[in-house]
Amino acid sequence: MALAAPACDQGAASLQAPTLFVSDCYGVDRHATFEPFVLRVRVLSAMRDEDVVTYRLVGDFGTFDEHDQLSLSVPRYPLIVDQISDGPVTRPVGSGEGQVGVGLALLERCDLVTAPLVGVAGEVTFEAVGTRNGQRVKGSLWVDLADVRTGEVVGAGLAGDFDFVVETGMPYTSYTPRER
Repeated sequence: MALAAPACDQGAASLQAPTLFVSDCYGVDRHATFEPFVLRVRVLSAMRDEDVVTYRLVGDFGTFDEHDQLSLSVPRYPLIVDQISDGPVTRPVGSGEGQVGVGLALLERCDLVTAPLVGVAGEVTFEAVGTRNGQRVKGSLWVDLADVRTGEVVGAGLAGDFDFVVETGMPYTSYTPRER
């Protein structure tokens, strides 16, 4: 298991929704409602695979699977890099072509591994995108989250800003990729 130590100020994000309902959070048929739901983020992971970048916004340093985290799967990354020179780039949230995939995993708050919550509506705006050491990742989002099993919206209006600098090498290896 890889670890990361709190050795830097990589950036921050704060995401909040008025209410978030999580089915089976504390056990079978033991649900949770967070009012408000707040996710404070201290760590950014950036992984690039061809023309897709996945950013994970993680609550804190530590092992990858012990903190709540929001993931953004950004298709057509090179196109966004080109377009951002003209100003912020906004992409819709969803699972369709060219849409940003959003997922929320509550690995710290919930006792059980719950079904993922996925973005079904909303948008992500990028002011800066990067995957290499020292590059900036900055933007904002608002998203409606749904339980992947039922499609029911369980967290409407999750919103917030993020601003990070990509760090690579130790101790960031479990959170960011090697230089390419």
